[in-house]
Amino acid sequence: MNKLKITNFELTTLSFFLFNSFLFTTGIHLLVKQNNTDSIFSILMGIVVLILLFHLCKAIYHFHQKQDILNKIELLFPKTKQLFYITIFIFLFTTLIYIIRRISTYINYYILKDTELIVIIIPLLLTCFYIGKKKLPSITKLSEICFYLYFFLLLVVFLGIFPYLNLENIKPLLTSSLQDNIRSSFFYFSSLILPFFLIGMIPKAEIQEKKKYNRSLLRSIQYSGLICFFHLFTTLSILGVHLTKIYLYPEMIIYKKISFLNVLERLETILSFIQILNSLFLILLCIYCLNYVLKKIIPISQKKENISYSLLLVLLTISVALLTIPHYLFLIGNGIFFLLLLIIRLRIYVVQRYPTLSKSETIC
Repeated sequence: MNKLKITNFELTTLSFFLFNSFLFTTGIHLLVKQNNTDSIFSILMGIVVLILLFHLCKAIYHFHQKQDILNKIELLFPKTKQLFYITIFIFLFTTLIYIIRRISTYINYYILKDTELIVIIIPLLLTCFYIGKKKLPSITKLSEICFYLYFFLLLVVFLGIFPYLNLENIKPLLTSSLQDNIRSSFFYFSSLILPFFLIGMIPKAEIQEKKKYNRSLLRSIQYSGLICFFHLFTTLSILGVHLTKIYLYPEMIIYKKISFLNVLERLETILSFIQILNSLFLILLCIYCLNYVLKKIIPISQKKENISYSLLLVLLTISVALLTIPHYLFLIGNGIFFLLLLIIRLRIYVVQRYPTLSKSETIC
């Protein structure tokens, strides 16, 4: 078996972290603000919509299986490929600023208090760029290792918070209209469009068992959705809807409650790595994709690849230190990626439906 290829379980774990990034990029706090206690249904409805989007994207993943999504764009839109690349670079770069700024602020607030933000940003970016420079099989192998760590920490959280669960705090349910529930579920869904694009960076041909490719991605959507539901349900049942709305990271308030036999206490710093892992692989894939796109826009030889990474590192460090991207721009960025996926999917349909259609008659 080819060791350089990605196993189906590695694909599942990487996709799991990408879809689980909702907990950090948008978070329970904003979802509960949208729909109070009925937000627990928003996640369940959002999972259904994510699965529908996956079925829309299947044709993209299966089209020219040896090519990643950027090379597929080059095949489908040879005349306008640079426009696609520039659009992807701009919105991916903006999204990455939002994510890195958010995780840096989180670390600053809960782990490295009284530390200058730039002191956190630079080591974080250096670490992410070092890992991001690795090939995809190395990144997916790391995701498998982190997956076990994540579930160990999650088990500790569950055992620690179980005595504090109070189902009375979940009430009242079903107080929102169907329209409010749909709007809230799309709030969850729209935060998770980018992962579908990033998964396209992994050619299906690189997977060891291609027949299980669809199953791996569907499992990752389902697992991450259930984990998000678990976090939301436990947070609401312990803090209640009003406190959940107040705190930016309400799960950290819960972590502070956890102790075992009055011996193991103050575990919140260790348990906070659950949230860091939720965003780590989204950052890594964004950096990997950004560097790839930059080389498409500005041809850089393999020997000078470090120039591309150095340029990105400097740009990101300056941008993250100076700019604060509001959440609505993050959602707009995801909307742009949804539009790109839709255009690619329609183009594939045209190519497959009318294979003899001349280039002059195509939509590009």
